[in-house]
Amino acid sequence: MPGTTERLLQPVVLVGEFAVAEDGRLETWRGTIEATQAWEQQRLPHFAGLGTYRRRVNWRGEGRVVLHLPNCHDAVEAFVSGQPCGIRVWPPYIFDITEALREGDNEVELRVSNTLGNIILETYAGAQGLRPATSGLAADAELLLE
Repeated sequence: MPGTTERLLQPVVLVGEFAVAEDGRLETWRGTIEATQAWEQQRLPHFAGLGTYRRRVNWRGEGRVVLHLPNCHDAVEAFVSGQPCGIRVWPPYIFDITEALREGDNEVELRVSNTLGNIILETYAGAQGLRPATSGLAADAELLLE
């Protein structure tokens, strides 16, 4: 039956450091991701793996501090100065990081990961995916003081 074989094949997986140019060609990746746009909007439409976001924050030692990720896609693990603060795999992406913070400078690190599932657009039975692929942080993280 013509066309049957094409429906059963999954995408080829390429491994390396590259981005997809506007014309669809592969080009050298600049090596950084922004925290305000999904990976797919940053020329990484088929990336599967781990993206790490880091930011230094200065804390005066006052009050409770909650980290909120208003627009995060897939699993995220939070660290403060190397200390694990939890893992979230669905909303709400909220972490109480007060205990991990030390007065003065701290490094907040977020490790966001997805799977190859973001590029598999059709199941073997031919059903379409439930949502378009979106991965990473699509909005700045918020530190909320209570």
